[in-house]
Amino acid sequence: MPVQKYHLHPDQTSPVFYSPALEAASRDYESYREERIWLIKNMLVGAVKKAFAKPMLGITWQMGDFVGKDSSALWRQADAIDIVVTQSSYQHRRPGMPHGFSVPLASFRARQKMWVTELDLRSWLRETYNDELGSMKIGTPLNLAEFQSAHRKLLAPQLAIGGAGWWYYDISHNAFSHPQIQQEIQQTTALFTELSRLENHFQAEVAVVTDAATVVDQRIAINRFRCPVTWLTQYQQYALGHSGVPYDTWLLNDLVQSPQAENYKVYVFLNSFALSAPQRAFVERLKSARRTLVFNYAPGYLNHDTRTYDLDALAALVGMAVDTSFQARAFRAEAEPGLGLLPLQGFGDVFRSQHALTLGQPFLHVQRFAIIDPVAERLAHYAEDGATAIARRDFGDWTALYVAPPAGLSPELLHAVCRQAGAFTACAPNWAHVAVSDHFLSVYALRNGACDFTLPRPVATVRDAFTGEQVGTGKSLTLTLSAGQTRWFRLD
Repeated sequence: MPVQKYHLHPDQTSPVFYSPALEAASRDYESYREERIWLIKNMLVGAVKKAFAKPMLGITWQMGDFVGKDSSALWRQADAIDIVVTQSSYQHRRPGMPHGFSVPLASFRARQKMWVTELDLRSWLRETYNDELGSMKIGTPLNLAEFQSAHRKLLAPQLAIGGAGWWYYDISHNAFSHPQIQQEIQQTTALFTELSRLENHFQAEVAVVTDAATVVDQRIAINRFRCPVTWLTQYQQYALGHSGVPYDTWLLNDLVQSPQAENYKVYVFLNSFALSAPQRAFVERLKSARRTLVFNYAPGYLNHDTRTYDLDALAALVGMAVDTSFQARAFRAEAEPGLGLLPLQGFGDVFRSQHALTLGQPFLHVQRFAIIDPVAERLAHYAEDGATAIARRDFGDWTALYVAPPAGLSPELLHAVCRQAGAFTACAPNWAHVAVSDHFLSVYALRNGACDFTLPRPVATVRDAFTGEQVGTGKSLTLTLSAGQTRWFRLD
């Protein structure tokens, strides 16, 4: 079986997707290989459970975040596995670094499985990478305040949403032995236990949807282990965390089957590059009730039934005429003036820039899509030739937003879309990463200054979860933020 992912196109100028017509065997092999990983784990766990014949939990661990693996196989085949443990990105643990959540927590809850995050946090107590720069790269907190900020921002979704957990891995030996670190862990555990006993009726009005199966449609073109678009998708999720918008994260197939499937006001399809007939029918049903559908990059472009690239299907899905340049290339998207958007639209531009000490073109090359619909409202254009990169179109009963650059949905654009759709927003974009429930608020500050927050419901008191100090009351709150700091509040 020839595997094409390295041999035919070994560099960054390779086509992003496997050719449905010429490289289907390579794509199928990638899918088979990823699925077997889960199946073998499941067989082992199932055999142990059967042998011991008593209640047991099956736990599996995987390197890195959830999206980037063919994790949809977990739900289809891994019936013996109950808990999946993942890590957070090393560099993005540190205070001041962007952070968002790529784990489809709503899917975990719907499937009655548990997500556990591994906190293999190092600390200043033990040198881990021989020098300060190496320690920072691996996410090591260099003092107590940094440990508290990283610890709290990584555990915010567990406390806000529930149904998830975490464990500590002392990978550098005695990293958690400081008395104040142990106090932080003890207080966090007590707060989690207390919040778990309370009913939470808060429901996010935005769904962020990923399809883990489409990872195997993409060629590995960076350092022989990264797919450019999947890599950018992870950074896109970091950006969404800065929008000030609470959202649920779903795998596409699980959302299609959920009773909540049509309960959201805004749907963000991050990587739905290959849609089955039932999945496409589901998206078409959503085009009603004044919903807003946000599409990123190449939705519905790959047709595995006909083994073709299907630009017409993409255009029909997003409701706009679209053109493409098949040859991989570098490009930037710049916002149209007067819209209140930052000049460079999309976290992908920031991501590409921060990996090269140059003001020249970004180094990642991918297939480019452009909007050629004369009716669509133009929000951003490509700097290279002025072609439309991001556009919006109002169809009366629903609204389409097509973000053609991969990872091109900026925090401020998502926030504006959600406000227009009437969806709940907690604060202005690019001020804080927020996790919220009826009884809990986590604020990871991105910048200094005063920021206004809207709470899910009117409350009698807003108190600091650690000191007990009252900081507000009612349904709104103003906080003075310190960049890089994470604060937790009880809403009573």
